[in-house]
Amino acid sequence: MLYINIFNTHQLPKANEYISDIMIEKIKEENPERIYNSYFVGGALVYNDIKPFATPIANANELEMNVSKNLDCLNLDFYKVEDIYNFDYILTYKNSPLENLIKYDKDWELIYSDIDNIKSFYKLSLYKKK
Repeated sequence: MLYINIFNTHQLPKANEYISDIMIEKIKEENPERIYNSYFVGGALVYNDIKPFATPIANANELEMNVSKNLDCLNLDFYKVEDIYNFDYILTYKNSPLENLIKYDKDWELIYSDIDNIKSFYKLSLYKKK
């Protein structure tokens, strides 16, 4: 019987490769109390000892996972979600619909945004509530 391992042809990044080292440093410097994060970077935050809002790892809060999956695309009203969860920081995908909304919002300021040549699986932006 011939066995072909299809999973070795396309490997996923390791947890520490999802977020740039610079972004991790910035988040730790800022020390957020309640950070909103995009769903798929939650595991990398946990890996780096940062408490995430949502994470795809086991025993995660299903409601928060669904909020995170839908908020980046603005399938939910950001301002209603913000009122409920009272985020002090937002970590979202660079140039996502969510970032395009908050970068023009006077209540949020950009702390750091990954440059295109930085080594990480996702390019992210970090915002702080003013």
